[in-house]
Amino acid sequence: VCSSDLLNRNTSKVSPFISARVVMEDSKRRLWIGSNDEGLAYQNAQRSSLTLVNDDLPSKSIRSIIEGNNGDIWIGTSNGVVVYDTNNNLSKIGGLEYNGLQDATIVRLYCDIYGAIWATTTAGNVYRYTKRDGVFRIYKPKFLQGVIVSIVFQDSMGYMWFGLRNNSVYRVKTTELFADDTDIHLQQYVGQEGFISQSEINTFMEDDNKNIWNTVRIIFRICNSNI
Repeated sequence: VCSSDLLNRNTSKVSPFISARVVMEDSKRRLWIGSNDEGLAYQNAQRSSLTLVNDDLPSKSIRSIIEGNNGDIWIGTSNGVVVYDTNNNLSKIGGLEYNGLQDATIVRLYCDIYGAIWATTTAGNVYRYTKRDGVFRIYKPKFLQGVIVSIVFQDSMGYMWFGLRNNSVYRVKTTELFADDTDIHLQQYVGQEGFISQSEINTFMEDDNKNIWNTVRIIFRICNSNI
């Protein structure tokens, strides 16, 4: 997408939507655009054509778009998750419920290095999908009881990070994700002056020095020397 296109709001080249919410470029250089309530579209690698993908979407409110390890496109909506596979088939993934209630309003999706898909919901729950399971399954270990999770991230050293809305940041080894609670070596981080504890974690990023950056109302860094 050219900066001039964005500045000129040339919607025939950039977006067919009045209000775009999320943008993602996949490994084929297709540009995926999700809207607040108008659906989903993608441009081809040459940016010469635009394709709407609204048929069979459970909702036209697009919350998150990621690419899986096998090239499938995962789309989180306000009413569940669908997968747009490499054969251009769209299918909905089940399992987003907790205590018998539907919990399908997605906040973010994330694909870890093993190809598992993680989903966080507005209810603050975390779900995990694997090809073996074929559906999402709730991930609710003891250390996540009673907290609201906004984002999940995996760093290059194999740790999973959980950003919370009402507490702090948790880090746990990937190998301990499904261990007995007494065997989990949990690390908790809280920002200075309570910045993290008062705000929702919006973003995780790892830099070349393996420092972890996240954003709340400010940009916050967890230095590698402190991990």
